[in-house]
Amino acid sequence: MITIGEKIKSLRKAKGKSQEDLALYIGVSRQTINKWETNKVQPNTDNIMMLCSVFEISSDYFLVQETKDLEIEVAASTDSTRNKRKVLIICAVVVGLIFLISTFICIVFGFVTFSSNVGDRVVKSNNIEITGFILTLTAAIITLIAEIVILIFILRNRQKSTKVDINVN
Repeated sequence: MITIGEKIKSLRKAKGKSQEDLALYIGVSRQTINKWETNKVQPNTDNIMMLCSVFEISSDYFLVQETKDLEIEVAASTDSTRNKRKVLIICAVVVGLIFLISTFICIVFGFVTFSSNVGDRVVKSNNIEITGFILTLTAAIITLIAEIVILIFILRNRQKSTKVDINVN
């Protein structure tokens, strides 16, 4: 993005003028021209009109490009925000599915582990089934926490993008 200061400096050099010469034409100090060119201060509307008169250009040269650059930056940040939101939603769906599967397996292990075995033979080994139940319960809890964290990120991302949309409009 070319700044107003860079534009002033390139126009001044193209005309072969020093900062002092330009300052005399505009009616400001040489330090003011230096501050404009280094983007420490922006010229006001009257000064922009004087610059346009000196350089024989339209005020659009200073103002329109800045607007286009801003639009491009806003569009890029909007695209980036949308991409982040899509990734977060995909993560939320995947983690949600993993949570459902681990919860289902946890319930199955729970029924097997804690059900009374009334058959003729004892077919189960409590150590394996209890370990499996604890592992699936742990997996279900971890995926539930991950799902909550992802949903919080999605909500925060949505609030930030809403604030950006309001500020742009």
